[in-house]
Amino acid sequence: MKIKNELMKIFCNDIRNKCLTIYTNMINKINELPADYDHHFYPGGWKIYTENVMEFSLDLYDQMHNTVFKGVRKDDVILLSFIHHISSLYKFIKNPHVNSNKQFILNSMYANIPDEFITLNALAEFGLFLDSIQLLALCSLQRDIFIESRLGALVKAAAIIGRELNKKTGR
Repeated sequence: MKIKNELMKIFCNDIRNKCLTIYTNMINKINELPADYDHHFYPGGWKIYTENVMEFSLDLYDQMHNTVFKGVRKDDVILLSFIHHISSLYKFIKNPHVNSNKQFILNSMYANIPDEFITLNALAEFGLFLDSIQLLALCSLQRDIFIESRLGALVKAAAIIGRELNKKTGR
């Protein structure tokens, strides 16, 4: 499954176009950088990881859209799958020291900034702003926390996706 193909399926034109702009503008980083220190830490790891998350999330959505995910828009599942780890495209840089055994290093500019803030800043650069429920869902997915389901089906779905991903990957 390709990221761009899934982004093309977003129904909302504005969100789809902004996601595609992010994808196009960041394609070199997407193809080169890792996902994180503890998983997919190799060239192109972010892309592979994000494709896996999208596929996994959409499979869960398809299985449970009439039950647990009732009221969740598929657009939001695609959007959150795409952006939930976008902070890594800012956090990591190629190591400028060619003779080093570390291929990637942490960008010191982002060293002490929580991933959610890096993500929101990245999205704002492209004019993409999350609503409050999408933001809670993003935090729930990134931090594997379960926020009360009364805040919305999307938040609950994101928590379930995050929890199931962690089970699947053993993290």
